[in-house]
Parts: sequence; C-alpha cells; structure tokens
Amino acid sequence: MTLEADADFRLGVKWPAFWRYLDLLPDTQFLVCLRDPVETVASFKNSGARLAEGLDYDAAFNREMNAYLVETTRDVELRRVLLYEYINSRILAEIDRPNVLVVRYERWFQDANGLLSEISDFLRTPFSSWPVRIRPPDSSDSGLSARELGLIREHCRSGVALGYQSMS
Repeated sequence: MTLEADADFRLGVKWPAFWRYLDLLPDTQFLVCLRDPVETVASFKNSGARLAEGLDYDAAFNREMNAYLVETTRDVELRRVLLYEYINSRILAEIDRPNVLVVRYERWFQDANGLLSEISDFLRTPFSSWPVRIRPPDSSDSGLSARELGLIREHCRSGVALGYQSMS
C-alpha cells in the first residue's frame, strides 16, 4: 500500500501515544500536546470506556503499555494516574528534538493567537485562523477526590518536569 499526498499536506492528530513515532519519522514535524496532570486524569475519569479504566484504546499500538498498567495495579484510580505518567514520562525525553513543538493545552485559552503564530512558524505554514474550536473545561473543579489528587502528586513526577507547578 502506498500513501500519496501533496507536498503541502498537513495531518494533525491529537493522540499523545504518537510519541512512539518520533524515532521512526525523524523528518516529520510533531506538535506534542501537553496538559496538566490533574485536568488530564479528570478527563480520563469522565471520558468513560477504557480511559476511565486507566487504559488506552485496545490496539496493538497500546498493548505493551496497557499490559504494564494492568499488571501494575487493579486500582482504577491509580491506573488512570499511571497512564498519564507512562505516556508523559516518555514524551518528556523527546520534547527537545528540533522536529517537536510543545503545545500546552491550557495556552489555547490564555494566548491562542500567540500559540497559533508559533505553530505557523514551526510548520512554515501560515495560519490566519484555526479550523478547530477548542473549548475550555466546563469547570475549574476537577471532580477528583482528595485520594486521586494525592495519587497524582505522588506518581506524576513528569508533571513537574513538564512545568506543571500545581504538582509540587
């Protein structure tokens, strides 16, 4: 099977697990979306299905990670936290690559125009507007229990390393 695309073709995928492709596609530009651990774990919890169980999609791509998470704990609250940490600890090792631009989810609501300008510069593609509308979370309350917040503080070391000071 061959995939053909125009030279100016751009594909955007918001899927954190794509960090696995960085070594395989060294000439590809990656926008790596980061998000606060508390907001991410709350999103997992509220999403339903596998993410609520602390597992990613049941695909060959995720089998090793999901197996690790299942073997590590039966505690669903802890597993959601470990899912964040598994992915983001690996992303952390890759964000200084020249073909990676870190896009902080929260920045869409604080400085969307500045972020869009940085993305345009990075991709060498002018964007005067963004074809997607990103809405902020409905509430500032994460809906996580004190135990869940404690698990995040204890296990999400990558959160602090990625600049999320709420973790310290």
